[in-house]
Amino acid sequence: MLAICDFVLSPANVGERRVAEHLLDVESDREKLRPVLADNGYCGDRLANLFGRKGGQLWYALRRSQPPDSERETLKEEIALRAWHRGKRARIESVFGSLSDQFQMEETRARSVWGAMTRVVAKLLAYMIGYRINQALGRQQTALKSLYR
Repeated sequence: MLAICDFVLSPANVGERRVAEHLLDVESDREKLRPVLADNGYCGDRLANLFGRKGGQLWYALRRSQPPDSERETLKEEIALRAWHRGKRARIESVFGSLSDQFQMEETRARSVWGAMTRVVAKLLAYMIGYRINQALGRQQTALKSLYR
């Protein structure tokens, strides 16, 4: 199961890569490192090295023009990794879609930083509770609209 383990709120004028660097730096300070699934836009050596200094792993699918690592030498392994990554990315995109469409995540209308943080955390918690309820009822976990229809 994928879970939202951490997030960062930043001003709109701060670039995504700077936020990712901060998040990976904070994540690398944890005792037990979790692998981080990254979009291909973040596959540079700088971010991988930043996270890898303390034994973390930054996972991303290779671009078609990149040669495979020695760890993933065979074409069959590479194809399987790409398929796995596409499946995870599809799930992540559906979560983003739900948070944006059903929970209006981008419209908190908060007047302070703490107000924005409280509303974001409440929306994430509501999403996770709905996910778990659907899981317990044997439904598709991401079908949150079925809970209030």
